[in-house]
Amino acid sequence: MNKIQAKVIDSKTSGDISRIIANANGLIFSIILLESRKIGDIITLAFKESNILVARNIQGANNIFVANVESCEQDSMFLKLKLKSNNLQIEAITNIDSNFKEGEKVVWHILESEIMIIE
Repeated sequence: MNKIQAKVIDSKTSGDISRIIANANGLIFSIILLESRKIGDIITLAFKESNILVARNIQGANNIFVANVESCEQDSMFLKLKLKSNNLQIEAITNIDSNFKEGEKVVWHILESEIMIIE
């Protein structure tokens, strides 16, 4: 599980759903929740390694970040990547056919609805 500390910089609510914008070391995350947060709150974002999409190019969505592949570990089914974005360490799991290499520049994406706030 990836856990990242962030600061809420914007929050909008419509009915029971909130969209929170949070800054984590310069990475701007958009999160959809069934709870609200105040601007200025310090929160911990959490998301599973298997919910991250890693590619060489992604466009047209929120939560797209550039990273360097720090390391790759492969087993018979998956490739576990350690990514570094703005000095934040992110772990992602992808299929072994993806062919990423250490030192490669990639982009990663996490859906707004796949991010949790934990206490």
